[in-house]
Amino acid sequence: EDPRMPGQLDLMDKLKAHGINYAWFPTPGAHEWKVWRHALADFAPRLFVEPAPVAPANLKSPEVLSDRGVTFRLFAPRAGEVSVSGDWVAQGRGAVGKMTRDASGVWSVTVGPLVPDFYSYAFTVDGSRTVDPRNAMIKQGEASIDSMFLVDGPEVAFAATIAVPHGRIQVDWYKSGVLDKLRSMHVYTPPGYETGKEKYPVLYLLHGGGDEDSGWSTIGRAGFILDNLIAAKKAKPMIVVMPNGSMPRPPFVPGVQQTPEVNRANLEAQRKFVEELLQNVIPNVEKSYRVLTNRESRAIAGLSRSAAVRAVRSFASQGVPGMLAVPSPAANCAISARCWRSDRGPCRRRPPAARAARRRPPAPPPCRAAPPGPAAAAPGPSV
Repeated sequence: EDPRMPGQLDLMDKLKAHGINYAWFPTPGAHEWKVWRHALADFAPRLFVEPAPVAPANLKSPEVLSDRGVTFRLFAPRAGEVSVSGDWVAQGRGAVGKMTRDASGVWSVTVGPLVPDFYSYAFTVDGSRTVDPRNAMIKQGEASIDSMFLVDGPEVAFAATIAVPHGRIQVDWYKSGVLDKLRSMHVYTPPGYETGKEKYPVLYLLHGGGDEDSGWSTIGRAGFILDNLIAAKKAKPMIVVMPNGSMPRPPFVPGVQQTPEVNRANLEAQRKFVEELLQNVIPNVEKSYRVLTNRESRAIAGLSRSAAVRAVRSFASQGVPGMLAVPSPAANCAISARCWRSDRGPCRRRPPAARAARRRPPAPPPCRAAPPGPAAAAPGPSV
């Protein structure tokens, strides 16, 4: 609306030609005081102030070194204290790294060397947790987000991204009648599924506490692991369903003894999860995907919280799975049904007196010895 606008554009061209920095903020209005008053209120605060600090253009984080140490960097010039922590700490492979700041405002620390593996981590800046803004690889959780990185090596070759036929992982949304809300599950289909008509066996792969349905396809690398196994003919092509096992439950506070009310609420959450799987997840999968629906063509595997005793017994008692694998369950192995634990081997039986006291029917025969590997399934229809 200002008839002198062409002159302003000419001025900017001349400033640019002479290498003079300028900022142009066009605003609506005519050549009048109403516009100029607003202009003064806008540009006066920009004068005589120190320009905002800018992160170095070549800042890299994380950086995996040749000795498998890992350097983390974060540009936070106004922060007073920064540290980094990841799952290598819980695994006993290192400590929380307190970071130091250089003259440019970049905080850094080197941890390790670390064993080749996929890791998750987060920064803590003046008490607030945050992801690494220089790293696009993330792992979502039930109530948080972590950054991720890979320390490469032969130990993780089974999960590597290599040139083999790849399946697909898609997010499938469905209406949960148990929680009366939309829920999602991640579903892996093997190479060739989209162009074929074959029906496949199905593995229901459950995550642990604190995670959600994307966990197995991010930090768990399930899709790449299955791709590599199928390409090497070490596993049959299968569909893998990764549902969201998180149910409303009281918050877990480490070191605090749980009350009877909290224990009852946790059992109720486990019961709802079983209902979710049986009433919503499995029917939606069998309606939407080409899966074999007989018992021998279903398998269930779950780690940590998802392998809790009530869920395991409910799945087995209702004849849902033909195979069951329980890597490192967060439940007492003595009452976790007949299964295989990757960290202890076959589950031990409860003493006879204790079994009689619980008045439960005789247990099925124990599983045969499981083959070596990170986790093995209990063969046969009896679980």
